[in-house]
Amino acid sequence: MAKINPVKRLLDMAFEMMEYAKTVTYHGDKKLRLKIGINVGDVIAGVIGGHKPQFSLIGDTVNTASRLCSTGLDEKITLSSEAKKTIESSEYIFSQRFVEVFFFFPRCISFLYFLL
Repeated sequence: MAKINPVKRLLDMAFEMMEYAKTVTYHGDKKLRLKIGINVGDVIAGVIGGHKPQFSLIGDTVNTASRLCSTGLDEKITLSSEAKKTIESSEYIFSQRFVEVFFFFPRCISFLYFLL
């Protein structure tokens, strides 16, 4: 069985989600607009909480994906530099964007890639 690149699988799913979102309306005529962020890396997964147990993903990879969404644009799929490095296919066209991230460091320049 051929191994499929996990980022390619996520991109395929993201495209399907974007297409489906175009068909969804709410409050009568408002369109659903998505922002999707894709990052790769290690995470810790587990169930936390005693009173109300919840499944949780924890780690810098999850935090980075969240920042990709918060700094991304509506109706765009945003990839981190790490995720883009795993895509060797010419079937995707990317646009690069520089973003200043205020996290642990006062100013950190980050590269984001928008799928066109």
